[in-house]
Amino acid sequence: MKNKTALIMSLAMAVMLTACGNKAAESTETAVDSHESAIELTEEAKEADESVKEEITEGATEETSAEAIEETEKPYADFNFEGCDTFTQIVDSKLENGWGYANESVGDTDVFFVSNGIFNDADGNAQAIDSLLFIYKDSVPAIVGQVSSTSTSCPVSIKDKVIYAGGNHGAEKYTVLNNELVRTEAAWVEYDSDGKETYYYQSGDGAETKQADSTEYDRLFEEFAEATPVYFSVVVK
Repeated sequence: MKNKTALIMSLAMAVMLTACGNKAAESTETAVDSHESAIELTEEAKEADESVKEEITEGATEETSAEAIEETEKPYADFNFEGCDTFTQIVDSKLENGWGYANESVGDTDVFFVSNGIFNDADGNAQAIDSLLFIYKDSVPAIVGQVSSTSTSCPVSIKDKVIYAGGNHGAEKYTVLNNELVRTEAAWVEYDSDGKETYYYQSGDGAETKQADSTEYDRLFEEFAEATPVYFSVVVK
């Protein structure tokens, strides 16, 4: 009787061990499958992430290119003032609704400013981020050039008969001498992929030079801050 009972218990234990072994094997297989699935999902995620990065990079490149084109294609390239003998005639017959104009002394002459980039400051004064510049040459209006800023925080401004323009990363000074628009100074900063800045400075038409620090850059922006924005009269038609 004892031998029969022992045999039954041995068989029962064998069955249990077999079942446990099968379950362990199944668990192991499930774990392996899960791990392989996780790897596959990770690879898919990586591929998706790379795809998104490529789309973002392509989009950024296209946007940057568009901005570069917009910056290159100045808004006054086709401005036609044919038949106008005075600045007043330009205002009356050539400027569209919403455009602005102003008269300022720059360098050794009077300069007529024309802009379609008008915006109002907090006090309602009309300012501009870019402007086409006219002078009288041989007693009739002539385009001497144009100046542009890249930010409304740096509107085209005047100080001591000098024009200031610029943006977040640089500033420029211009004057008019002998019927020509002359850039007298420029200072700017460039950043590498690690965010490290390099400062540059250029005097007149001389060579641009790397700077050891931001001294010239800071000075030019301090002057810019002290300059008065050109206030435009806005055309209403």
